[in-house]
Amino acid sequence: MRRRNVMGRARAILLAASLGLLLGLYSVGLGWAFDVRHLERLMETGQCEQCNLDHAELEGYELPDVVLLSASLLQINLIRADLRGANIDGADMRGARLMEANLEGAKLNQADLRGASLNDAILNDAGLRLADLRTASLNRAMLVGANLREANLGEAWLISAVLENADLRRARLGLAILRRANFYGADLEDADLRRADLRDADLGNVNLRGANLSQAIWTDGRVCALDSIGACR
Repeated sequence: MRRRNVMGRARAILLAASLGLLLGLYSVGLGWAFDVRHLERLMETGQCEQCNLDHAELEGYELPDVVLLSASLLQINLIRADLRGANIDGADMRGARLMEANLEGAKLNQADLRGASLNDAILNDAGLRLADLRTASLNRAMLVGANLREANLGEAWLISAVLENADLRRARLGLAILRRANFYGADLEDADLRRADLRDADLGNVNLRGANLSQAIWTDGRVCALDSIGACR
């Protein structure tokens, strides 16, 4: 894990100016929704474990390799932010806005992302094991090679998402909207796909051993029988 403790002078000045502008905008608002000291620490060191950054506005910020372990990031705005390689394991990111964010190789294991917006986000090779993504929106998201083992994606939206070679073993996808999603080569062994919508999804070379497809809407539009395990019957 690279650490950003040492930054070039130009980079430091840019971050300081950005931080000053951000703090100024908040100071004229209705009040602080997060701990200002925590934001300062993040900008200066790239590390802020267990920080409170609820509702922070960090749209478009470059934050590769930051460490935000177990941080509180409720409804944070990280639209189009660069979070490649970030370690956000165990963070509370309910309602976070991450549209078009770059989270390639980021660690989000056991993160709470319920209701988060990740449309068009890049999550290739990201770690999302045991992450809670219930009702999250990941339409058109790139999740190639992502580790979603035992993740909860119940009622999540993944229309046209790309999950090639993703690890979805024992993942919960009940009632998920998976229309036109690309699962080519993905591992869905023992996954829960009950009542999921798989219309026009690409399931080429997918491992569905033990997967529960009861009442799922299959790729051709037919509804799978209640006893559909491992295949749509």
